[in-house]
Amino acid sequence: MQKTFDEPGLSVDILCPPPNPPSFPIGICFSLFCWRKCQPTVYKAKHWSSTPVALRNADVDLSICKHPGPSCCTRRMEESYRAAVLRDTTQNIRSYSFELKYLISAHAVAFQDTFQSLITFSQNHLTSLFETTYSSLMSSISPHIVCLFTDLSRFLQGTGNVSVETAVHCFFDSLFPLVHTHIINPGMAGSIGENSSEGKQLGDCLRMTRQDVNPFGSHPKAMADTLASALRAGRVLSLALGVGLEAMNITETAELSRECTRALVRMHYCSHCRGLTLIRACSGYCLNVMRGCLASLSELHNPWRQYVTVLQDLTHIVAGAHNLELALLGIRGQVEEAILYAQLHGPRITATVDKVCGHSSNASSTTVRTFLPTSVTPPPANSSQEVPGADKIGMLAHLHRVNERPVPAVSLTSTSTLLCMTQTLVSSHRLHKPESFSRQLLPDTHTHSIHQMGSRNTILPPRLTVQ
Repeated sequence: MQKTFDEPGLSVDILCPPPNPPSFPIGICFSLFCWRKCQPTVYKAKHWSSTPVALRNADVDLSICKHPGPSCCTRRMEESYRAAVLRDTTQNIRSYSFELKYLISAHAVAFQDTFQSLITFSQNHLTSLFETTYSSLMSSISPHIVCLFTDLSRFLQGTGNVSVETAVHCFFDSLFPLVHTHIINPGMAGSIGENSSEGKQLGDCLRMTRQDVNPFGSHPKAMADTLASALRAGRVLSLALGVGLEAMNITETAELSRECTRALVRMHYCSHCRGLTLIRACSGYCLNVMRGCLASLSELHNPWRQYVTVLQDLTHIVAGAHNLELALLGIRGQVEEAILYAQLHGPRITATVDKVCGHSSNASSTTVRTFLPTSVTPPPANSSQEVPGADKIGMLAHLHRVNERPVPAVSLTSTSTLLCMTQTLVSSHRLHKPESFSRQLLPDTHTHSIHQMGSRNTILPPRLTVQ
């Protein structure tokens, strides 16, 4: 199974060894030495392929792994090394960002689900007020309740040009004609008729002049301000979570630069071309290469750290003091107090409406004072126990608890160290077991210091590569 050698040490084609390797003359010991040195490289690259391996004195075809003397590599193998290092390093980076991406995504979904649950509960809670206490208004006010909470939901999600203040005032504008004709002057609805021309004119006039007549006192403005403040913080938090998730998606699709790829090939694979397949790059060499590949981290560290701080502050505002929950659960109480205010000031409101809209309400304004609800005392501002639906308060608390944990912003050094640690796991699986190394990428971070090694909850910058 041996072949003729042209010149010892210069050019020789050697097949895979037979079960009992033959003895070679002393004149070709150097070629035999090169053949033996290259077998580990052949094994890793080709699984003991029967294809002969050509040893050349000068590796003129190689573009990265150039060195004097015979080489175990070919240009095709060098391209395979380049593809392998791209695959391994990219997958390694993705493995470190996966938990953060999942954390942000889970927070965004949990926040939206919790908010929708609060919206549904608050909407049903307000609807029950009209079903039980003001049943005569229920059929007419129901579409406006749906419209109010739909606008609040759209505002928090950041979809559409929606204003919380406009949505609240629009609801009270629609409520005023119903309160005026059914509660303050209950006989007026039957005598005028809501669908008649006169009834429509009166309704339009009452809606347009509601803020001037001020039938509900300060309750509409207080409700609008409270909701706007709480929902604005929730909206920013929702959008910020979306931005973070988008940044992580960009990270996964980013590519390593050409210079970075060449440096990684030289570090991990060029030793294979000399038959040294068990050599690992020293820590200093690896860190220098990784720092060059991740040079953009030095610029992104501070912005990402500020982003993390903003997330924590917003979470505290939204969930820490229960502002969002209290604002939504307090809608029923504010509406109930607004209607009570209109009943108590019925004569003044009626007189003003007669002057502004030109309709006499001699239909019995004297009977309205007997229609007061039995329990309209508002709960204290700081007491969540007496707020209707108080058992719902704290639904967002899990977001606050999770984000209050220390979340260190990754530094350039720590990220490079993490990647260099993983190379010891990757190197033995690069070519022939790519499917198995992905299960070993993440080291047991519980046994290392957060400041030295990072942690499973470490927040990475949105871009990890240089183009």
